[in-house]
Amino acid sequence: EATLVSTLGVFQGELTCCRLGHPRAQPCDKEELVLPILGLLAHMYRDHLLALRSSDGLELSKTSMAAGAFDLIAPHLDVLFPKTFEWEYTPDGTQIVETSPLFGDLVEAVKYAVEVEMAAEDDPIFQRAAPIFEP
Repeated sequence: EATLVSTLGVFQGELTCCRLGHPRAQPCDKEELVLPILGLLAHMYRDHLLALRSSDGLELSKTSMAAGAFDLIAPHLDVLFPKTFEWEYTPDGTQIVETSPLFGDLVEAVKYAVEVEMAAEDDPIFQRAAPIFEP
């Protein structure tokens, strides 16, 4: 499992922009990856929920494979999708480090959105107040 986390831990690594010190205070490429990665997460989570609801037991189906992918990463969501990251900028040789939002509560927001999308009209999810998600 440690190998899985280190392989998939894109946001724990140092990207080229980070290595170069974010010249001209450019945004970090990690920030640019948030939405595409969240889209993949939403797809895997939806398939995970479909597999839980499925009674046909087709283990080799596309849904089951994506669901299996979510099952592998689920225990590591906090590591794979960090709420914040350290943005470092080095103007004139002076290093500036700021803690900036990255995923914040977006992982929980995506999971909630998928659950709402898949819910039947009489699902209890519609009886509760929607959660408040923070950046």
